[in-house]
Amino acid sequence: MSLARKEIIARNFGRCADTYERVAEIQRDTAETLASLLPELTAPSILEIGCGTGFLTQQIVQKYKDGTFLITDISAEMVDFTKHKIPETENIDFKVMDGEFPESDQKFDLIVTSMTVQWFDDPIEGLNQLKTFLKPGGKLFFTSLGENSFKEWRKTLKVLDLPEGVNTGIKLPGTIQDEERKIFYPSTMAFLRSVKAIGAHEPKEGYSVLRPVLLRRACALHDKVHDSRHSWHIVYGCLEN
Repeated sequence: MSLARKEIIARNFGRCADTYERVAEIQRDTAETLASLLPELTAPSILEIGCGTGFLTQQIVQKYKDGTFLITDISAEMVDFTKHKIPETENIDFKVMDGEFPESDQKFDLIVTSMTVQWFDDPIEGLNQLKTFLKPGGKLFFTSLGENSFKEWRKTLKVLDLPEGVNTGIKLPGTIQDEERKIFYPSTMAFLRSVKAIGAHEPKEGYSVLRPVLLRRACALHDKVHDSRHSWHIVYGCLEN
């Protein structure tokens, strides 16, 4: 992934911090589920990658009241948003950082990241890189989009012989559970707008944006065949050092 693309992704999410907080229901639910899977630890050192607007941050700060935290995101605006929700203290530090290439001299008992890995250039290598920041016996918990995300929309595009730019996940190591959430939107165009509203609209690299007439044709067919249904496939994983 080029530096320019990373900058675009950071900018997109940064511009949408306010709307993300209001409409990212799936991301909020996923963070809560991930938090429920985390182990009980005493005074752990924790690194969070991709804090967004703080859905998972709030959960881990509450769960590990005696922990120390380094909270990070590639977007400065997202970091600032979370800092306003969870003020910086002697136990909570914030840093703008590309989670695929972490910059820290610390080792951590626990690394957590929710709905960020799919934005890595190489998700598997990115997870392996994060593991090097764990203390012996430390654990890395993550969530990501799974391979079957938005399968109905991808099928619609295939029927019309149109390219797909959907940024779905790949099969990741350490998966411990997954879930598929079928969401019915008012229309397929409403689905696309909701993705843009959280800043997650940058297509996969090399994709050429559809001309409006082709996009409208695809949306109309999807509304007719799939009732504006779109499936989110969420995977939960854990890797240990």
